[in-house]
Amino acid sequence: MTAGNVLFITLDQMPAHVLWGPLSAHVPTPNFDRLAASGASFTNHFSVTVPCGPARASLLTGLYAMNHRAIRNGTPLARHHATIATEARRAGYEPLLFGYTDTVPDPGDRAPEDPDLSLYETAKAAIEGMTRALAREWGPDGVRVACIVPGNVKTERQMKWYSPEGEAEIVAAQCLTLRIEPRDIAAMALFLSSDDARAITGHEYFVDAGWR
Repeated sequence: MTAGNVLFITLDQMPAHVLWGPLSAHVPTPNFDRLAASGASFTNHFSVTVPCGPARASLLTGLYAMNHRAIRNGTPLARHHATIATEARRAGYEPLLFGYTDTVPDPGDRAPEDPDLSLYETAKAAIEGMTRALAREWGPDGVRVACIVPGNVKTERQMKWYSPEGEAEIVAAQCLTLRIEPRDIAAMALFLSSDDARAITGHEYFVDAGWR
């Protein structure tokens, strides 16, 4: 008998309260609603670990994070672990990953320049590295380079999505009980470009109200 197709979907940044909780009324999700109506919803399900990469590694392997050891986003998953994909291949399927899992392959048998070892987290490190490198290169010419790292900024577009409960969650995750506004980011940019910051270069500056 020919095996049928199986579509296994995982989502990032889609907690339960977006679909069924305080935020669900702000953004229509008709396709999700139809999918939920035609299937089973596990309303008392909890992720085995955080953040998203390790959680997906647990979902794909059936192991706790302390066993699969991919405990941070971007951490390689050892190739000796069985996954949904490896078991599907043994059963005659041809598994294909479309998108990303926040987990890179085991680099043990791959060349350092193998593109499969690249992941989007490297972009964050690249920006930080570029800031330092350009600051060093352009410093002799009097050019300063700095990087601004914003937190959750309260913009007009975002306010269409947030509920009072969502606002409270954001503030609770900060050290300061205020909402970051675009003017706060602009103020940092103006300061860094002013003469008062003439000795500042080569670093990142957080405007996140002490996000933790």
